[in-house]
Amino acid sequence: MGGRSKLEWGVKCFTPLLLFLMALYLPTIPVSAQGGIAVSGSFYRQDFILPQGASISGPSIDMVVFNNGSEPLSVRMLTESPPGVEVILSSTDFIIPPAGQERILITLHASEDAIPGKYEIEITAESYRKEEGKGLQVLGAAGLSASLTIIGEAAHVTVATRSADGEAVVSTIRLFKLIGEERRETAQTDTGQLEAKVSPGDFLALAYIGDQKLAEERFSISADEEKTIILTVNTIFFAGFGVVPYYNSANGDLGFARASCTLRNLYQPVDDAAIHLAVTRDGSPADDVTVTSMTTLNIGDIEISYNYMPAGGWTAGRYGFKLRLDVGGKPYTNTIESFLEVTGNASSSGPPSDDSDGGTGVLPLMGGAIGGAAILFFGAAYFLRRRKRIKGDQTVPPSNNG
Repeated sequence: MGGRSKLEWGVKCFTPLLLFLMALYLPTIPVSAQGGIAVSGSFYRQDFILPQGASISGPSIDMVVFNNGSEPLSVRMLTESPPGVEVILSSTDFIIPPAGQERILITLHASEDAIPGKYEIEITAESYRKEEGKGLQVLGAAGLSASLTIIGEAAHVTVATRSADGEAVVSTIRLFKLIGEERRETAQTDTGQLEAKVSPGDFLALAYIGDQKLAEERFSISADEEKTIILTVNTIFFAGFGVVPYYNSANGDLGFARASCTLRNLYQPVDDAAIHLAVTRDGSPADDVTVTSMTTLNIGDIEISYNYMPAGGWTAGRYGFKLRLDVGGKPYTNTIESFLEVTGNASSSGPPSDDSDGGTGVLPLMGGAIGGAAILFFGAAYFLRRRKRIKGDQTVPPSNNG
């Protein structure tokens, strides 16, 4: 067989295999464009069904933007959608370092008056640079598209996690619509209670704490139906979390904030457990303190109370507080964030107190008041006694005014 015949034979034999492999792996290859930018993600693989007045979101609905160049890339995100449909992106304008990437979470929301029908949604990542005197110069772009069907009928579902004795449990709940054996993410929450307006059909609800799946339930729901799904979990969780401010009785300034709750272990003993208090101020991390650590966290309840005051004193802002349980050095579960508004000249250098003592403050203030009264009493007694002695002493020299 000649060289050309062998080449033709090889092309005929391997071309179908090559086409098959390309078709198999093409969905995972980023869609490239000019300017060193490329995109990929699960968004384009989904056919969304969205009732009027509903939203679809979740960690599996995303788009990843890549910088394949050797210089930092400025990127802005552009969307195209039908009237009444909003495309909400977790990031819209950002810079990607060389060989870096940015993951963007996507939410679709249809208004109540969105017109039913089938549409295309397009999301484009556009790289650009700004030059003085030339304005914005587009370097390249890459995008993904997905199909969206808006329908007029809907149902309402509530999914909540509860302990065996009925207490609310903070967890991650993910809701998927089932189409055959395919799962399409519909909604997610990290609060332990999810409420969603959904299209009629079959669904799967999953509850997680950390990376551990604790419960799941499949269910069906019809148009105009309202359904509540309770996922019962045996786990470790915080119950009754709250934050109470305590003020200085002398000047009214905020002294400390007391965070308290009950940690309940209905699961099993775990080793190397620690409880942390995470604090934010105006949405930004401000502090993370260790409340307590345990060699072994046994089954049962532990009452937690911690008085928090910033090392540099309070400043005006919105403070957020969240207790977190770490097991083996990794986050396991946490409370829902509780907020405290601090206004004006909030810094307090004196001891805080209230009518209930607040754990600190009242006794030191009472002690200070009693001590001050004692000083005044003995000081006055000493003054009177000395004055009496001076009057009776004939050797006292006469006054210069005399």
